[in-house]
Amino acid sequence: MKSIRLCIKKENRMEKISIVVPCYNEEKNINNFYEEMIKTLEKVKENYSYEIIFVNDGSNDQTEIEVKKVRKTDKNVILISFSRNFGKEAAIYAGLNNATGDLVALIDADLQHPPVTILEMIKGINEGYDVVATKRKNRKGCKKYLWCNRCRVFGKSIARD
Repeated sequence: MKSIRLCIKKENRMEKISIVVPCYNEEKNINNFYEEMIKTLEKVKENYSYEIIFVNDGSNDQTEIEVKKVRKTDKNVILISFSRNFGKEAAIYAGLNNATGDLVALIDADLQHPPVTILEMIKGINEGYDVVATKRKNRKGCKKYLWCNRCRVFGKSIARD
């Protein structure tokens, strides 16, 4: 794995982060989520480009319209919209299938998991871990997170044929 990482750096190209966001009836959260995510991504913009893939899982509200508004202002926003609700796992799968980044993060739009935790996850990847995840220490009111390896949430994307 180390040699692959060195090859990426030798190419002198910016790595890309794909943020996959499954959404179901999140119209009230889309703008706040996007603003918080952009604040976070601004902190790593010198080393990473990004794409934010919103997957609308057949929402009954205006989620799709809200994402389209954001997409008009940011060419890095991608919308995948299902004709009906297929479930969060299907939304995650669609997002992962369409992600083009070197790194992929899964995060919900409701901000229960703050986007700023992605910075710690990137730190873990840069320290040599293949996969990094977060875990809330205390569900009620505490916003402290840990990162660890050998989990399924964030990591180098798998090479595709």
